[in-house]
Amino acid sequence: MLFKPSKNITLVVYEDFKSTKCFQINKIQLKVFLTALPFLLILSILVVIFSLIFVHNTISRVDQRVPEAILALQNEKKTLDDQIVELKQDHENLIQKIASGNSATHSAQDLGLTQYLFKPTLGFKDLSANTPFTLEDFTVTRESNHLKLKFNIARAESDTSSRRISGYILAFMKTANQLNVYPQTSAGFSQSLVTFNQGETFSFSRFRPVEAVFDLPATNKKAFFKVLIFSKSGDLIKKMDYEEPNG
Repeated sequence: MLFKPSKNITLVVYEDFKSTKCFQINKIQLKVFLTALPFLLILSILVVIFSLIFVHNTISRVDQRVPEAILALQNEKKTLDDQIVELKQDHENLIQKIASGNSATHSAQDLGLTQYLFKPTLGFKDLSANTPFTLEDFTVTRESNHLKLKFNIARAESDTSSRRISGYILAFMKTANQLNVYPQTSAGFSQSLVTFNQGETFSFSRFRPVEAVFDLPATNKKAFFKVLIFSKSGDLIKKMDYEEPNG
């Protein structure tokens, strides 16, 4: 009599002083388990490797961002420190002017500014002979209702200082029968003298473009300009005349 092969594997366990135990395992299930085990092991190893790579890349990105954030904070701190130094210097200059009680060392007449209705302040000084920047690239354009004077303030190449230059900009336009000032004052400068702090404020390290807008002159004759640059304490640190070409 032939026996049909069993689909199970029987395991017999003998233990001292205990009854014999028998276990049956399905051959197909055992084969599937033994076949799948290596694949599961390889898959687990791959998951661990990719997890380690992901964690490493994440840590690297974080490490890169931290120095950038620190550098940004350091630059911001340096900027604030420079501003504090600048404010302290301006404060000391103003205190010295007030304490001296001296009148302006140069009058508007001395500077040829009488016709521009400019009023020097207490302790005013003309320091324009030696300034660390230049005025350059002047252009004039006439539009339907306005005349625009454009120029650039650039730090001199010989000046290697990193300190920012700050102050006020006043620009006057004079024609045959008209006199305008930039920026336009709220009261109108024809009714009162112009002071330095009515100018456009500026602060720059290397370069600063300026666009002064005036009302279009009633005549087509060429316009003449005078640009005055003042420090924050009111001293004249740059002056320049410019004549409109082909007026």
